[in-house]
Amino acid sequence: MSRTVTNANLTLNSSHHYVGVSVTTAVTITLPTAVGNSGKEYIIGSEASSANITIAPYSGQKINGVAANKSHTTGYSSIKLISNGTDGWFTY
Repeated sequence: MSRTVTNANLTLNSSHHYVGVSVTTAVTITLPTAVGNSGKEYIIGSEASSANITIAPYSGQKINGVAANKSHTTGYSSIKLISNGTDGWFTY
């Protein structure tokens, strides 16, 4: 498992697993395609007292069945995303 800490926008790739966002300013984390990545997990966490994280799906794909970004605004917490392998990601 790898850990990456960022304070800027980031597009995830296969080498990422846990991404910690260390700032309270707005940051966008863009997911890779779900196609061919069935079961791939990412954990995106806020490592600051408050969060302003936008999680963006790959173009044309979904998060929790919705073709829209997901906001994460709770400090010191995380979201786990798992690929369905076809058209999107589910949060847990």
